Amino acid sequence: MSKNSIVALLVAGIISGCTTKYDAIEQSDVADAQNYLTTATICCTDFSAVQAHPLTSAVITIGGKSPVMNFPSGRSAFYLGEIPQESYGADITISSIVSDSVMPIQAILLDAQRSPTRTVASSSFQFKESTLLYPNRFSGTFRLLSNERYIVIYADTSNLQQTLSLPHPEVLKARARNIVPPPYSDIQVPYSPWGHVELEFSNTSGAVLSSVQNMLLPEKKSVTPAPAPAPAPAPAPAPAPAKSVQQKTNIMISSETQKYYQNAIQQSVKNNQIEHAMQLVSEAEKLGYSDAKKVFIQAVEMK
Repeated sequence: MSKNSIVALLVAGIISGCTTKYDAIEQSDVADAQNYLTTATICCTDFSAVQAHPLTSAVITIGGKSPVMNFPSGRSAFYLGEIPQESYGADITISSIVSDSVMPIQAILLDAQRSPTRTVASSSFQFKESTLLYPNRFSGTFRLLSNERYIVIYADTSNLQQTLSLPHPEVLKARARNIVPPPYSDIQVPYSPWGHVELEFSNTSGAVLSSVQNMLLPEKKSVTPAPAPAPAPAPAPAPAPAKSVQQKTNIMISSETQKYYQNAIQQSVKNNQIEHAMQLVSEAEKLGYSDAKKVFIQAVEMK
């Protein structure tokens, strides 16, 4: 196969974004979706009685069969997913897939009683260009808190008049071949209240998670007081001060945990997830990993 043929195949893969698994899900017209929302029945005022779907690393669809609710950003269809036990405290990546339209996603995290713990705004999901493995998408990665059990995914319907500007496929082909691109206008992708959403859990190994969690606090060692000395002419030695006992019970952060945070910070910076990397730095420093900020700065300088 010639060099030009190989380049053509790579370019075709990048432009298509390998979207076969997403195209299998029918995409409704944006106008139909907006019209549907204006007349759809509101299912509820909270999430207490909504059916929750078991979450996995998979693609879900938010559309005409999804329940509808009033959110602060407007009326929206939504998806309620239950976090699997092996993913408690794990990292999760949520991506809104760009096809003929794109849904500006938001998320609400809930505890076991289905009460909100925090909201992830649409501004937290950054646009990422397609690769050979992934299509164009708005994506965000964040760490689940230990008490979070459910995720609500919905659309920011406050400004659906927006569009996403993407380079024309012929322009991308020209760039890949390092030639002057033709004067094609950008493609305008409309925003939609419906869409495809991909979920991906990482750091879900129970052994790894429990190992890290066990290092959040120093191990509690029992300290048995010394028996009272027998009466004698010489005074009994004074008991060790409380400070020395505290020093003995302090445990330094292990090399395994340091390695975990070092790799996680470097990978987050490599993926342009700077906010997530800074959160990891803060966590690591609280655990006693004093070089976490240095690892972060070096990772940024190497980009």
